[in-house]
This record gives sequence, structure tokens and C-alpha cells, in this order.
Amino acid sequence: MTNTAEEWLLGALAGAVVTAVVLVLRRRAAASPSSTMRALAGEAVRRAREEHGVGLDYAPESVERDEAIHAAIQAAAPGDADVRRESLIWGAYVGEVLARNGSGRWARPAAGRSSCPVRWQGREAFPVAWCRERLTEGAAHDVGAKYREATGGPT
Repeated sequence: MTNTAEEWLLGALAGAVVTAVVLVLRRRAAASPSSTMRALAGEAVRRAREEHGVGLDYAPESVERDEAIHAAIQAAAPGDADVRRESLIWGAYVGEVLARNGSGRWARPAAGRSSCPVRWQGREAFPVAWCRERLTEGAAHDVGAKYREATGGPT
């Protein structure tokens, strides 16, 4: 193979790689918050079962079982990166409970906000922030209580 042919082949290969990366990034950017948060909620359900022996079924009552998991995670004194990850996963679950039981949906975060809200019936809640507060500030920030306050009812 000549240098020109090798250069052309390398250029074509590099172009294909760049195109593939751009397509993947576009697809990730286009993913709705709902699909992303639903997937994270599914991870919470799996982990609750496998790591904590707790069944989560997206019923409002299950938020109390989720709260017990928050207590266990907080007792393990997670670091900052763990708090971010755990609050996202478990907050996604609580948000999915809100969305599924209140005909709601996840929305993109507003400017200056770091977490996605769930909007339903003219209301808005930030369950990822609830979980972050619970993991960093303790039992005074009970997620079940915040759920009840947001929904106006018992869990």
C-alpha cells in the first residue's frame, strides 16, 4: 500500500470514528429525562432486592421501604461521589413513584438547578435533591415525609 492509500484509509477511519462518536453523543443528548430516570429507577428496584432484600413495586407505600435503604446507605458514611450516585438512583425511584401514581413526567432541570423535577397535576418535586439531603443531613430529611407532603397524602 502506498502512503497516499494509507493516508486516505486512516483519514476515512478517523472520520468514521468521529461520526460514530457524534451520533452517540447526539443520541444521549436526545434521551428524555423520563427514559433516563426510568432506567435509574429500575436499577434501584434491582439493587433494593439484591443488596437490601427489599421489594420495590412503584406503589406509594414503597417509598417507606426506600427510606429504610437511605438510612442504611447514610449509616455507611458515603463519600461525595457515592452520595451523588446513590441520590440519583434512589431519587429516580421516588420520582418514578410520583410520576406513575400521579400521571406525571420528568422534566429537564431549569437553569441553575442540578436535578430533574417531576411534574404532575400542577405540582413539581425534586426527589433526587430529597435523597441527597437525606444522605447528607440525616433522618430529619425523611424522604417518605417529603413524599407525603408533596402528594398531600399518606404513603
